[in-house]
Amino acid sequence: MSKSHPHPPRAALRAAARRGEEGMTTAEYTVGTLGACTLAGVLAHLGADDWFLDIVRDIILRALDPTAFLDLLGSPRPYFRYTP
Repeated sequence: MSKSHPHPPRAALRAAARRGEEGMTTAEYTVGTLGACTLAGVLAHLGADDWFLDIVRDIILRALDPTAFLDLLGSPRPYFRYTP
């Protein structure tokens, strides 16, 4: 004869709770992946335009130029470049 339990064992309850969490984690990864793909698509679309490439090239060249950093340190407001 098998024993009948009035309440489910704790291990079964914990397993059921974990199963519910797995679906939530999958949904979170899906939202994150969709967001990353959307951002990549927007950047790919912008990257096809010449003006965007010019801006990115200028940022990289300024970041690699050691004199640009020294110019920023010598200005009164180092984070804002004023060009008359």
